Amino acid sequence: ELVFFGIYLLEFIVKACFLDRCNYWVGPDWSWNIFDFICLMISAVELSIRYIGGLMDGGSNSPSGLALLKVLRLARLARLVRVMR
Repeated sequence: ELVFFGIYLLEFIVKACFLDRCNYWVGPDWSWNIFDFICLMISAVELSIRYIGGLMDGGSNSPSGLALLKVLRLARLARLVRVMR
């Protein structure tokens, strides 16, 4: 998950830089860009909770309970399929 988070973070940074910050938030794909940003923030929170929980539990892998993130990733995949058409 950390690798995918890094890839999506890099994508966000590149798109924000090349599309100009204002165009990224109000351009033609503004709703998808906001959706991507929300998915990225949810993933960051989940990874942070997992990392902090792992430090407190002594390294055990307990599920974080954020199943919504997985549903949002499926929606992101649907978007990629739509864009590929």
